[in-house]
Amino acid sequence: MDFGKLVQKKLQENDKCLCSLLGNIVDGLQRSTCIVSVIEHSEEHGVFVHSLKDALTENPKDLRLTAAIPVDSSFKFNIVASSAGTKGVILVKLDNLDQSLLVELPQGDKLTTLLAEFKRTLQVHTQNAGFGLPSTFTWMEKYLKRDSSLPGLAIFDGPEAAGNDWPFNEIIQITGGKCPVVKDDPMCKAVSSDSLGIQESISAPNTGQQSVVRRSPGAAITEPRSVGVGSREVLAGLLMKEREAEYTRLTDYRVFCGTWNVNGQIPSEKLHKWLSPEEDDPPDIYAIGFQELDLSKNVYIFSESAREDEWLHKVEDALHVKAKYKKVKLIRLVAMMLVVFVKDELYYCIRDLLYESIGTGLLGVMGNKGGVAIRFRLHDTTICFVNSHLAAHTEEYERRNQDFRDISSRLNFRSGETQYSISEHDIVFWLGDLNYRICDIESEECKRMILLGKLEELMNYDQLCRQISLKRVFLDYFEGRINFIPTYKYDTGSDNWDSSDKCRTPAWCDRVLWRGENVSQLAYRSHPQLKLSDHKPVSAVFKVGIKTYDLTLERKVREEVMKLLDQKENEFLPQVSLDVTDVHFENLYFMENQSRTVTITNTGQVPVSFEFINKPSDNHYCKPWLKIEPSRGFIHIGESCRIQLDLCIDKATAPAMNLGTKKIEDILVLHLNGGKDFFITVSGSYVPSCFGSSIEVLVRMFNPIREVDTTELNQIEKAAYGCSSEDRERPLDVPKELWRLIDHLFNNGLDQDELFQTAGLGCEFNEIRDCLDTGSPVNLPGSIHSVAEALLIFLSSLAEPVIPSAFFDTCIKFNGSLSHCKQVLNQLPVSHRNVFKYICAFLRVLLLHSTKNKLDLKLLAKIFGRILLRCPDESTADFSRDSVLIAKRREDELKCESFLQTFLINEYDE
Repeated sequence: MDFGKLVQKKLQENDKCLCSLLGNIVDGLQRSTCIVSVIEHSEEHGVFVHSLKDALTENPKDLRLTAAIPVDSSFKFNIVASSAGTKGVILVKLDNLDQSLLVELPQGDKLTTLLAEFKRTLQVHTQNAGFGLPSTFTWMEKYLKRDSSLPGLAIFDGPEAAGNDWPFNEIIQITGGKCPVVKDDPMCKAVSSDSLGIQESISAPNTGQQSVVRRSPGAAITEPRSVGVGSREVLAGLLMKEREAEYTRLTDYRVFCGTWNVNGQIPSEKLHKWLSPEEDDPPDIYAIGFQELDLSKNVYIFSESAREDEWLHKVEDALHVKAKYKKVKLIRLVAMMLVVFVKDELYYCIRDLLYESIGTGLLGVMGNKGGVAIRFRLHDTTICFVNSHLAAHTEEYERRNQDFRDISSRLNFRSGETQYSISEHDIVFWLGDLNYRICDIESEECKRMILLGKLEELMNYDQLCRQISLKRVFLDYFEGRINFIPTYKYDTGSDNWDSSDKCRTPAWCDRVLWRGENVSQLAYRSHPQLKLSDHKPVSAVFKVGIKTYDLTLERKVREEVMKLLDQKENEFLPQVSLDVTDVHFENLYFMENQSRTVTITNTGQVPVSFEFINKPSDNHYCKPWLKIEPSRGFIHIGESCRIQLDLCIDKATAPAMNLGTKKIEDILVLHLNGGKDFFITVSGSYVPSCFGSSIEVLVRMFNPIREVDTTELNQIEKAAYGCSSEDRERPLDVPKELWRLIDHLFNNGLDQDELFQTAGLGCEFNEIRDCLDTGSPVNLPGSIHSVAEALLIFLSSLAEPVIPSAFFDTCIKFNGSLSHCKQVLNQLPVSHRNVFKYICAFLRVLLLHSTKNKLDLKLLAKIFGRILLRCPDESTADFSRDSVLIAKRREDELKCESFLQTFLINEYDE
């Protein structure tokens, strides 16, 4: 039966039903028959849902309008699941800002047509919005009239029943119509719609608002696992991806990427020679990254900075004069800033805008080092820009490698329940002060080679080139040929190499790399004319082919793919081989990363989409101490994919490992979309450390922890918490490891400038850890900054914070009163109280030397307050985008600082 003709009879003369499909409205466990239609009125469109009691009816009067949803900037459609217990049927969620409706629809060509119309009409709206054409949707109001027999549902009996005089006094606004809300419906499970050749979640751009992430046809290679969608549909999506070029049109755009470490300087120079050289054509997209935007003390702990606006205005003034630009997004983390601009005419083509940041500095979270990123979709291509500032010092290339891995694995863009990693984009531009140096060559010899123009030969000493060639970082990334001299380090305000006592060797610290197809580099250069920093700015210009899908050709290719599947259904099963299925890590140490690889080879006759999936009882596909990159991907026929497993025991996982209550054991489930699962076992052995132990255990452990076996550790733990009578010896006043750290700083670091603000060296931290865990040597190794960072890591990794979690709320409640704070402190366990007093006494001594070490009360309270008092929910709460949680966390942090300041101003006497 042609339901389109039936719906058409309900419409006015100038309105047209483009397509219709019979289905069911789902409201909890209730289902009612309905017709879902796409209606056209001039250049505007709407989705109408009519309910009907009899699916065989031919009488238009039997149709009641349940919902009329405008296809505007807020319209979205999502395939959320296959319908439980019903084969060949899927659930589709339709909603905009005011309505949400779940419908059950049968799979097939008619569904594909319907969803394609959703997509096409959204594109029409986008184009009209881009040309400034207004959309009112007032024509839909005529179809909405309150019906007392159906509370909350808008219906209309058609023009033949209404006559010429419509009852406008009874019309309800579109925004007033109510539909069954399905946000918490247990039927709604995430599922990929790529197998249907449509976009899983799509919405039109809306100025000032972010859009929901949109998926491209056949993009199952980077999407969540399909639930309930058969292997036939999965294979169709993969084959569509293989033939994507047949229905894709490429349009070239010019992309400018710039990076500059400005060394905390005020923007006193014009930036035109960097951002808009006269000989260059105007870029379509600007992505501009800064590092060390502000080097003041307060900004290092997530504070506001006036420099942000100052530099932003300078950038806006220097954009190419032959085009007009709009800012897409600016994101800043402490002293790192990334801002993206696009030409005015492209602004309304930007969709699915998301942004994120991650710190990798002191304690692995402070934002003096790390990355900021912005991603969006331009037409049918996803683009990601990353600006990063990695660890400093020539010898710290391994730490830089780890920073890169941390940013790659931990920086995820979130849209609802969906996450996107950096690698899951069509094109990625990675820029910043990567801090890789020139090594194994004397500074004077390096300068001589620069003077002679032997840059290509000098690149043999470049750490980044070496690490890339060893496949330790930036796998699958490209970098253009460097024809400019090193961009670091100069005397500020000049072109002279560093003349300070350190006399640093010149280096190409500032780089731009990229990954993805249809990208060619047009220029890669530095700009030595700008002299205000000890770095020179760098820019790279690219020609980028942006994809746009032709829906007609796409439909044709899909028909051919489905015919091919009909002919060779049994042959098209994904098959892979794994080089190992048992991965073992030996002798893991606290905060020391180890890596292993697993290679997956496609041995079948079709491309393979894979991903690691959760085990039934788990919320994540791997344990928290393990990172997998990539966790999902696509492998062409006959090709291989190298999976890297990084294992690191950190402050969150060390306590249980120390006591042996948890082991390094996991089983990974590698799922082939449309195929079977493979199982990879992960195991390892951990060497216990004082880092991640509890104060109560450490004060009762008189020997170094490496000399104590797990059984004895458990006995000490039981004695510490009153579960055993074997606590025969008097405990130490404070842990010996804590005493060694503070004693070393007391004797050697009271006058050290930037103490607790400059990161130490990773290799030196490992030596300090081993020294504390083994008891030798007598004197701690490493620089003062490395020992200072080790102290912060030690305190932050304690199994129970110095102020136990049970006392957290009381402490922040009485944070301003010395008498009340003393009362709280008197209730603490003796060992915890001793540690708190000991640390406060040391910090007061540091403040006596503030004229030399430049520390102040507020800064010390900020650094140590959040470590000594840890929010009990901090490890589980998601602060990334929830404004309420962000405000609550900041309020608690201020109270923690105030609590600690009370004892730094006043000595504590019991």
